[in-house]
Parts: sequence; structure tokens; C-alpha cells
Amino acid sequence: MSWFNNLFPLIHSWLLICSFIMAMTAIWLHYKQQYTWSVGLLFVAALFIRLFVAHLDPFLHDWDERYHALVARNMMHHPFKPMLYARPIVPYDYIYWTGNHIWLHKQPLFLWQMALSMKIFGVSEFAIRYPSVLL
Repeated sequence: MSWFNNLFPLIHSWLLICSFIMAMTAIWLHYKQQYTWSVGLLFVAALFIRLFVAHLDPFLHDWDERYHALVARNMMHHPFKPMLYARPIVPYDYIYWTGNHIWLHKQPLFLWQMALSMKIFGVSEFAIRYPSVLL
């Protein structure tokens, strides 16, 4: 995946440029009274903008995202048990929520979406952020 990391800044810039071009084309199609194509292009432009923003700052979701990704990865195997640690090695205190075995910091629907996305696309940063971009 090193080739993707080298191309990512270029792809990232093109997401914003293409979304701007599509939004302008959607406005032009709206004035031509072609509403179906206008709304379709506007939808795709908005999707590109969301993809752009999701990967804008690599340090934005540093703490939050990595813990939720770990819980979602554990939920791939046990969907109804949101575990931070699949096999806790040291004893844990159930009152200490940031280091507990069961992680109840985020609602399960979003963790299930992340787990399903990782099951489909593989465990990667894209698979973790894709459900948020789509919704």
C-alpha cells in the first residue's frame, strides 16, 4: 500500500477539485431544468467533499478513532459484546471506563457499522471512516 500513500495527497486534492466542478455543473444543469442529473451530481459532489474532510487531518481522530476501531474489530468476532480487550491480561476495574474490558463509550449501531465495513473492506483506515462518510 506504499504506492497509495504516495498518491494520496494527489487524490486528496482531486477530490476537492472534482467536487467543485461537479457542484458547478449541477448548478448549470439546474438552470437548464435537468433536475435529475443536477441532484445526482450534487449528491456525488457532496460525497467527495465528505471523503475529503474525513481524510483532511490525520491527527484529528487520534485518540477516539483508534479505540473505537479496536472495539469494532473485536465486534467482528463477537457482535453483541463491545470489548476493548478481547482477552484481558491484567485485572480491570469495571468503574474505570477508559480501561475496562467492555467498552460502552459509543452506541453499538455505529460500532456494528464499523465492524461490517471492516469485514467487507478489510481492517484499514478507509474501512473505519467509510460508514461515517456514507451516513
